[in-house]
Amino acid sequence: MAKLQAASKSMYVLQVGDIVLTAPADIEAHVLSYFQSIFSVDNNCVTNNIVARMIPVLVNEVDNDMLCHLPLSDEIKSAIFYLNGNGTPGPDGLGGHFYHSF
Repeated sequence: MAKLQAASKSMYVLQVGDIVLTAPADIEAHVLSYFQSIFSVDNNCVTNNIVARMIPVLVNEVDNDMLCHLPLSDEIKSAIFYLNGNGTPGPDGLGGHFYHSF
């Protein structure tokens, strides 16, 4: 019931400066023009590269290429056997012993 009452609330009086609007059509026209003036302003975006200037480059192209490559099968195998067989299971519920065996 509270949601219905809140959704059906209407604005009966609106004061704009010294003028008091009471007619629903006048209130609607004022609110519409107000929000149109806010949201229809031209967007004057310019490229200023502020992000590139403020954040240092910590990874060079060679390192980035290395990080983006898929791991080799030998790297995967050595990582699996590096797991503790008696360790806590990971997010998949499987522990290191499972990966060692299978």
